[in-house]
Amino acid sequence: MAGNKNEEVKKAGILVDEMSMDPKERELYEARLMAKYNYDSGMAGAREAGIEEGIERGEKLKQMQIAKKMKEKGITKEEIEEITGLSQEEIKNL
Repeated sequence: MAGNKNEEVKKAGILVDEMSMDPKERELYEARLMAKYNYDSGMAGAREAGIEEGIERGEKLKQMQIAKKMKEKGITKEEIEEITGLSQEEIKNL
């Protein structure tokens, strides 16, 4: 309960500060807020892209490990390609 009141008081203080700014101060304040928002959005997007890339790399590595075992067992490159989705070149390089 006290945490909510503190948060409300903090928000009210920020609002009072915003309302008491002259036009130039307010313009700079809003520009800083927009810059922070843009930065945070960019970082979130980059983080998401990094996670997706990591997942894709992990899946590719797993496919290559499976293909290598299949190749060692004497399964044809065509069958390995069909099952794993790897290219003939990728299988050849295992």
